[in-house]
Amino acid sequence: MSALKIIVVSQKGGVGKSTISANLAAWFRTEAGRSTAVLDLDPHGSSSTWIRDARPVGVDAIHQPVEEVGARRWLLSARAHLRRATEHYDVVIVDLTWTISMDSEFLLGFDLVLVPSGISEIEVQASMDFVEKNRWVFESLRTVPPTLVICPSRVRQDQMLDHAFNGKNFPVRFVLSPPVYDDPNIRALFRKDFLISKPGSVGNNFRQFAEAILQAAHIHMSNYKDLPTTMEGRRALDNHNTLLTRHMAQRSRGVGGLPSSPAFLGKVASPDSDNGSVAQSSPLRRTVNSETGDMPLSRPKTDGKPLAGDRRPPPRTPAFLNLLGGFDNKS
Repeated sequence: MSALKIIVVSQKGGVGKSTISANLAAWFRTEAGRSTAVLDLDPHGSSSTWIRDARPVGVDAIHQPVEEVGARRWLLSARAHLRRATEHYDVVIVDLTWTISMDSEFLLGFDLVLVPSGISEIEVQASMDFVEKNRWVFESLRTVPPTLVICPSRVRQDQMLDHAFNGKNFPVRFVLSPPVYDDPNIRALFRKDFLISKPGSVGNNFRQFAEAILQAAHIHMSNYKDLPTTMEGRRALDNHNTLLTRHMAQRSRGVGGLPSSPAFLGKVASPDSDNGSVAQSSPLRRTVNSETGDMPLSRPKTDGKPLAGDRRPPPRTPAFLNLLGGFDNKS
């Protein structure tokens, strides 16, 4: 069975990456009821340490730093660790600090790419640089590319977010999650407990964030419905040369897909927009490419039925789509 694969990644430390990884895993296990593991590829192992030492909630922590030298050797090792983890869990969350020695093709193996970022100029710029360097991954037309989710993290409630996280700043389309606010209670929970166990604003804030990530998974799932059945629409083989895969993705950019210029991207949809505003209850926002302005982002209608439809998925459909159908109606 193929798991729902989420990577929490940043090329800058101190943005709450490990906090998000550990606590999102706890939410999927306790509130979504899915077998969940955190694959911690960072040498310092903060997220795996948090999970192992905190109150047991049923999440498995796998600390497996990859020390291979060279982008291609690193890619093969990291893929092997990810493949082994996905054989045993419904949801696998990878915690990774990105460096220049890593191969961006690794990101193609995920469904959601979460990029935590603070609101300061240097933090936003670091996030923009990461997205720009790996832009070809999110614009790939040879497969359904991973969904990019920008996650405002460690921000104060009185800080404005939209001026920093908008389509003019980022080169590709993305979804914007609710912020994970900075709170001294969060640091006090390290290696002791998880945010979802706390009453009040701390727990409620993170639950809203986690529900938005689940919504992003539903939206990503819906993209598979329109995936062509032709060979051209299938995922490129893993043994393709990295440079060739990247070259083909870049050549196809803009053909039948989104324009690559940030000037064509719409603003971040907001509850106050005039054209198709997002409902106040919607926890997730996105930038759009539309001549009519901002568009709403809503969960696909299911009429109470699993989103995956038939329990026997058609060819090309990852098995995790069947898992998503049960997240909203767990017992």
